[in-house]
Amino acid sequence: MCCLYGRTLPVKLTFARLIAAGEDRFGPLRGAVACAGILYAERVLGRSGIASLEEFSPGDRYQLNGTFNMVRLAAEAIARSEPQEDGLRGVLVMTSSVSAFDGQIGQASYSASKGGVASLTLAVGPGVWSTRHSSCFGGPGHFETPMMQAAPEKCASPF
Repeated sequence: MCCLYGRTLPVKLTFARLIAAGEDRFGPLRGAVACAGILYAERVLGRSGIASLEEFSPGDRYQLNGTFNMVRLAAEAIARSEPQEDGLRGVLVMTSSVSAFDGQIGQASYSASKGGVASLTLAVGPGVWSTRHSSCFGGPGHFETPMMQAAPEKCASPF
């Protein structure tokens, strides 16, 4: 899914359409930032049993697969553009999380998918550098976002 100004839309159609609409209105795509995130917390082994595989899976589907989908479509659009004066065509930014490296109890799905985003950056980089793209990722710590504002207090607290 893709959230754009508070609306949730199907990713497969949305990214391609957003890129095309942006190019029509503003010219060549020069950069894309993936900031996918969904809130789900469950202990692998909790008081009431084991964690749900069905609840674990959306983390990969939205955060990891959504990031990959955005990166592949944006990379294609950026590769079509002419290099700028500095020789580069554009940049891809993938947002991971400190949870990729320092997950907390109940964050198996989030930590695993954000770890995947961090690893994805290592694999994507060499593939886009040949077409004069840059790629990078950030792994920010806890900060206030609409997702964290909706979190239960025990999840939203950084301590």
